[in-house]
Parts: sequence; C-alpha cells; structure tokens
Amino acid sequence: MDHTDADALVGKIVIGTGGEELGTVDAVLAEDETGELEWAVLTRAGSPTAPVPLAGSEIDGDTLAVPHDAHAVRTAPVPAAERLTPGERAALLAHYGLPGGGEHPAGRHSGREDDRAERDEVAAGADGFAAAGRPDTGEDGVPGVRSA
Repeated sequence: MDHTDADALVGKIVIGTGGEELGTVDAVLAEDETGELEWAVLTRAGSPTAPVPLAGSEIDGDTLAVPHDAHAVRTAPVPAAERLTPGERAALLAHYGLPGGGEHPAGRHSGREDDRAERDEVAAGADGFAAAGRPDTGEDGVPGVRSA
C-alpha cells in the first residue's frame, strides 16, 4: 500500500484480521525522520483508540484492512500526546509484534497470547500512556497528519 496520502486514509473504515470493524481512521501519524505515514489513529463510537500500524495494510474502496485483530487494537497502549515519544513508538511496535519494538511485556514475541489485557488494566496510568477515550484535540482542532 502507498502510505503517502493521509487524506486518502482519513475516514476509511478499518477492518481487522477476523473481518471485524475496528473503527474509522481519524488521523494519521507520520514517522519523524522520513515523513512516511506509519500509524492510523482510529475512533470507535466517538472515542479515540490506540494507533494501528499501517505496515501490511491494504485499501479496498472505503475500507482499510489491517493485519491485526480487535484484541490487539483494544489492548494497545494509548499515547499521552499527539506525537509519539520514542518510548511510546517502541512500546506500540512491540505490542503489535513489529521490528524495532524491542522487549515489551505486551508484545507477541513468542507468537502466543498472554495476559496483556489484565496487565494493561492493572498498570493503567502507570506506564505513561493516557487513558482510553482521550479526544483528538490537536492545536488546530482538525484531524489529520501528525508527526509520530
């Protein structure tokens, strides 16, 4: 997929690996150094969710199919600000089992499910990420491209 046009992604319905609707693309985060679009920030029922990696995704009409399931998206850490810190980016990469994430307890390094959801609930607020449901309130108040 060509990840160069954020406007083409905003508003797309995101579908997970099980065919489930994960939400709608509200904004797109670009990688700081390259400017390549890297993350889709979703909203579901008006509430923002964690960014979903664009790597391996495909556009099909009004939908964006991502290679992640609803559980992975629900249990992913939600960044505290509109830009990802290097630590937040690494935590998200590890959570989704992507290269560059390093070691992270919520990752899928062994390919097996673990107790991520329980740990995320227990550690809510202690890991530096904002609580789920934080609205997208950029400086201009308009959803769109933000640097990661």
